[in-house]
Amino acid sequence: MKAELASVHSSEEQHFVTANIRSSTDYSTSSLYWLGGRLQRSLHGWRWADGSEMAFTAWLGEEPPGLAEEDLCLAMQWVSTGSAARPSGLYWQPRSCDALGGYVCKKSSQGVLLGFPLLLL
Repeated sequence: MKAELASVHSSEEQHFVTANIRSSTDYSTSSLYWLGGRLQRSLHGWRWADGSEMAFTAWLGEEPPGLAEEDLCLAMQWVSTGSAARPSGLYWQPRSCDALGGYVCKKSSQGVLLGFPLLLL
């Protein structure tokens, strides 16, 4: 199966990815789920693995800085907010690229693959 780490370009895609992660039998609120976003020291700002711009975002609060001391990758992780204004849920988080986690991939036919092991949804 040829696939790459997923890029998310709309709230509809974000909802689709979140729903599929939460319905996975391997879902855990303590786990990371990798998307295809990356912040490289040599570039300014976040980019998707497929080269596209990151126009849509789902950070909890403000977008993290566009510069970093180390390369960072984009993960989704459960965040308990304790606020009605921002409900608890899966939010984008910048993480060290070597952290362990599951993954969300896209195929060209727009299928989504979730990993822990690999699931085709």
